[in-house]
Amino acid sequence: WRADYPLIGLIQAAVLLFNGELDAGAKCVDAVEQALAGTPREDIAWQLARVNAVRCSIACFQNDLRRAETYAASALRNLPEVDHTFRAIIHHALGDTYRRNGYWQQARESYLSALDLSQGPTSRVRSAHVFGAMADLELRQGKLRESASYWGKALAIIQERESWGSFPLPLIGWVFIRMGEILYEWNELEQASEHLAQGLERAELGGDV
Repeated sequence: WRADYPLIGLIQAAVLLFNGELDAGAKCVDAVEQALAGTPREDIAWQLARVNAVRCSIACFQNDLRRAETYAASALRNLPEVDHTFRAIIHHALGDTYRRNGYWQQARESYLSALDLSQGPTSRVRSAHVFGAMADLELRQGKLRESASYWGKALAIIQERESWGSFPLPLIGWVFIRMGEILYEWNELEQASEHLAQGLERAELGGDV
């Protein structure tokens, strides 16, 4: 199965990365690449492009922007236009890294590219994260109203029933909390308190420390 479906190994690498196990995640990606090298297949360029997309994410986790850009360029050259998921992964990761380093315009462009690729029901959680990132981008530049608008868009996406099924996503927690932060800045203390209470309740549901 692992030989036939490289995606299994790349998903395992993603789980390791989001648990902070960067070295283990990188080794997992190496194993996928080595397996691909020994297996003739028609979609080899596509699969290796996915490998480079994950390597781009690893470089972004390490805040190595130049290496991330190199992997991104290589991956985007060979990823089919229909591979929205891995294209969105690249743009989202680059956006976060540009924002972290103060490259506001590049961050905005990357986030907008990710949003263009994240319109389907299965991608709405990513859209909520990207709207949240756009909100933070505006907040860092002192644009509170623009930031509040993006948090509103994130909340609207998460609250759509088709996005979560039978119970509210814990993801709503940090949206409420960050919106509470803006309300606090506007001295709307009662509303801020309500948002923080709702945010904490949902954060506990998801075990979000």
